[in-house]
Amino acid sequence: MSNNTSNSFTLRANEDDVIDGINSILNMLENIGQPLFPRRIMTAAYSGAFTIDSLTHMFDAFKRANFQDCRISAYPPVNEDTLFIPNLLLLDLDYDDDQVKTNGRAYADLIHKTKVNKILKRLQTKFYITNFMVVNTGNGRHVLIPFGFDTPFEYIEEMRDILPHLMSSRHKRANNTMSESFLPYAKNYLSNSQADKGNHPNFASIFMRIPGSINMKMKYGTAEIVKIEHEWDYEATLPSFGDLHKNSDLFYNYMHYMRLVAGKQLERKNTFRYASPQGITRQWIEILHNTAVSDCRKRILWLILAPYAINIKKMTHQDAFVWIKQWVDKCDRTYRIDSSYNIDEKIDYYLNVAKETEYLPISIKKLENGDWKMRGGIDLINLIRNKMHGQTSSVLYDSSM
Repeated sequence: MSNNTSNSFTLRANEDDVIDGINSILNMLENIGQPLFPRRIMTAAYSGAFTIDSLTHMFDAFKRANFQDCRISAYPPVNEDTLFIPNLLLLDLDYDDDQVKTNGRAYADLIHKTKVNKILKRLQTKFYITNFMVVNTGNGRHVLIPFGFDTPFEYIEEMRDILPHLMSSRHKRANNTMSESFLPYAKNYLSNSQADKGNHPNFASIFMRIPGSINMKMKYGTAEIVKIEHEWDYEATLPSFGDLHKNSDLFYNYMHYMRLVAGKQLERKNTFRYASPQGITRQWIEILHNTAVSDCRKRILWLILAPYAINIKKMTHQDAFVWIKQWVDKCDRTYRIDSSYNIDEKIDYYLNVAKETEYLPISIKKLENGDWKMRGGIDLINLIRNKMHGQTSSVLYDSSM
């Protein structure tokens, strides 16, 4: 008999604690403006999720399952005609398997708590997100982040122009693409890519464990009671789009990311229609990598070097990081950037973006038609051409990384 099974006979949930856990979750859903019912739930007594239409129906189902593996959907049931607001995010942060196997779960939990605290500090200091719930699931921790968004992202003016380029047969619910795509993006961005990489959240897939219930699906031994380690603040104002857009780069980078996704879809329709002779498409990027510049460096990293390394050269993440860092160091020796700018973090971030979106580097034709002005009025394309033709050119300086 497994440890989980034997422990299930002795471990009992406290009904009052479960009620408190349900109330905490439902109060959060109500606070962010979601309808409470109908709602999808899961329990150990059923296979898969099913819909309930009232608090009584939900509690009875949980009780019949002896409060084991009780979960509730973060969003109402999904249908084709509904536009959802991405106002609840779940960061799934699991224990490190190697830490558990090598040093035991108690030690792994201590290390894990330190990691989670760093993520929480990052949320507060970098993104001004101060209201969240931390739940210990027994396999790790869930960080629930409620937002004060009041409209689907498709209606936000800054994002509206991107939406037509995202329509494709791949999206059965393409009208909700901007809002739904925010969930996996924010999960990775806010957690600094430390949340469960096997978890790809969407409106239908996010389920929250009920505090006070029993987690029977333990990876590391016996069943555990799900516990709230940090309660969210019922009275505090939740951050809105305007607050976050003004105070952090979260939405600026998200809109840039979605433009890259839109560009990738357009690129797929016209892949390699423009083909430079004798493999020049790859040659000019290799030349750029060997050229020290200090203008447009962030755009070069975003749109050229990261997608080229990951999706053309098929480098590993580590090799691509080293390859790009060589270029950055070369540029840095020419013009030193602000020491407060964490370039290593940016390299890592845009490599992850390239990997997730699979977008290709921009073509040399787009480089010709774009605004890539260097100091002195010389275009980046002309600097590259000079290098390609063996001509000498002075290094051009600018601080706009």
